[in-house]
Parts: sequence; structure tokens; C-alpha cells
Amino acid sequence: MQKIYFFSFIILLFSSCSPAINYIGSTNAPTSHVDVFVNDATIKKNYDIVGKGYVHEITFNKRIEKIQKRAIEKAMNKGADAVLIQDYYVPNTGTSINTTMRSDSLNKGLITVGNTTVQSTGSSGFNIYFLKYTN
Repeated sequence: MQKIYFFSFIILLFSSCSPAINYIGSTNAPTSHVDVFVNDATIKKNYDIVGKGYVHEITFNKRIEKIQKRAIEKAMNKGADAVLIQDYYVPNTGTSINTTMRSDSLNKGLITVGNTTVQSTGSSGFNIYFLKYTN
């Protein structure tokens, strides 16, 4: 019995590390085929954006192939005809400043020591759009 629990835990652990895509948008009848695009200029059919996907922030393993696979699965379940996946990277969007101050008194004198760390910050991620073709 303990072996079953152990293997169940291992499966749950590994499946929780795969990318999760949260979806917001409309739901239609499920589809069996989904086109995948990475550039909106290559889409030759008219379409409406029926949903948007967000890669779950706590995802430890952000392998691009797995994100694409999950997006296709989500599109099929939500009835989308296509998915448009665009990655982005915004370098140095600001500065993170961490300041630490410490006060000590020696011989009734006050000594203040300061320490400031400056880091540039950036962000990256994916825009995932779920598309429904129009006539």
C-alpha cells in the first residue's frame, strides 16, 4: 500500500512541475485540430481572439515545447481553431534598490552604517492568444 502512495506522490510531483496555462475567454465546442502560429502576419484567415492564456507563475519548468503542447491542449478543450504564441523579453525595466541601515553606539557615540545594492531588473514571458476563424 505504501508503494502506491509513493508512486502517486512521485507522479503528482512531476506533473505539478510541468507548465500550467490559465485561460480567460469564451468556450466553444471542442476541436480536434489546432493551427499554431508564432507571428500574426503569417495568419492568412480572418479570425477573432476568443481567449488569452497565461503561463502559471509558479511553473518551475518553462520548457517552450511543453508550453506549446499545453496551449494546444487548452485550445482544443476551449474550441479554438488556432493558437498564437509570442514570447517577449523586456530588459532593464527598472532598478531594484535594497537598503540596509544599522546603528551602533560606541562610547556614547552613534555610528550609522549603510549598505545599498542596485540591480537592474527585466521581465520575460509569453503572450498566448486563442483564435477562432471567421468566414
